[in-house]
Amino acid sequence: MVSGANNILRSGVEAIVAAGLLPLASIIIEPAKVLFLNNALNHGVLSPLGIQQAQEYGKSMFFLLEANPGPGFGILLAYWMFGKGMAKSSSPGAMIIHVLGGIHEIYFPYILMKPILIIAAIAGGMSGVFTLGLLGGGLIAPSSPGSIFAIIAMTPNTSALVANLSAFAVATAVSCAVASVFIKMSKDVEDDSLESAREDMAERKNRGKELPAEKKVAGKDLKVIVYACDAGMGSSALGAAALRKKLKKDGYKDISVTNCAIGAIPQEAQLVISHEKLAERALADSPQAEHIWVRDFTQNNVYEIVTARLKEAAVETSAPDRRRTGRGGRDGERGCSASGKREDRTPLGQPRGSDHGGRQDARRKRAMLMRATYRACSTASMIFPPTSARALPSRTEKTQSRTRSRRRASSSASTPTG
Repeated sequence: MVSGANNILRSGVEAIVAAGLLPLASIIIEPAKVLFLNNALNHGVLSPLGIQQAQEYGKSMFFLLEANPGPGFGILLAYWMFGKGMAKSSSPGAMIIHVLGGIHEIYFPYILMKPILIIAAIAGGMSGVFTLGLLGGGLIAPSSPGSIFAIIAMTPNTSALVANLSAFAVATAVSCAVASVFIKMSKDVEDDSLESAREDMAERKNRGKELPAEKKVAGKDLKVIVYACDAGMGSSALGAAALRKKLKKDGYKDISVTNCAIGAIPQEAQLVISHEKLAERALADSPQAEHIWVRDFTQNNVYEIVTARLKEAAVETSAPDRRRTGRGGRDGERGCSASGKREDRTPLGQPRGSDHGGRQDARRKRAMLMRATYRACSTASMIFPPTSARALPSRTEKTQSRTRSRRRASSSASTPTG
């Protein structure tokens, strides 16, 4: 279905370009961007036409039909001026990411939250294309990403730069004006509508990937968890270490949590956590395991999912490791355990009845090492005595020398001259 939609949109754009009605191409390009079909149009139709035109004329406006950030910037400006709630507060950061970073996907949730704003995007795109044709703008190569800096870098001369910046400004003004009308006419925008729009955007972006039915490992059978990424040494290692630490703290010491590279996932892996962009590769490498796809290896809800299954299956836990349980620890004190109860402590500061053999052995070995070091240093000083130069005068000798000097000076002063 996705391939059929791409073919229909490609045919429509080619027909508009052949008829010489380039501003009308925004009617297809702007909705296709929101539906994540922009790459098919940009690389399948617009870029080949632009490369051909740039070889002949030195520049082409086809490179800016989809890359112009003006329509999206105008919609974000309208939300910032007339929006409410989270949509208003998050729009300034989205503007920076969109215009300076060239990530056009950042404004798609704002349109999905209010689909009628696609009219504002189309109006801004059409006005920008018309300005490009009127002033003779264009780029020498595709602008990737579609940021204002990349557009400036791909501009061949000053006149084209003025035309390109004018097209950006006109597209921004028109889309902002149209979007402001719709935003002011609509009801208050709730905060959760933006979140639902973002989730809808992620669903649309991943649509078309046929993934097998999800497998679930019961909590009582879960023994091996693997974090997998490209290299197996960076983000997956951090995620595995964080989950391993939390599970060990909760007392689940029998569950193995490791990390590896995709392509080296062990066959005994039962639960594999990988990035959503690597889903297909992870599935192909370990089809026997259950897979969880995340956007961030450290900021996710994998720990909640795993612990919920373990608690549901009533998996037994061992006592967590606590080397220092509560306050206290002095000789003969009563400390406070992790449960808040008072308990007796031995002179070593540990609860009565606990095993102190390990700590005593460590102290005994440390004392033996210090004694051996002292003996070695004494023997070395006896065998190799230090060679000293002329002995320095002591404090008493210095004092006596000063006293003699004063006496000689006083006696010479009191001697009468002839």
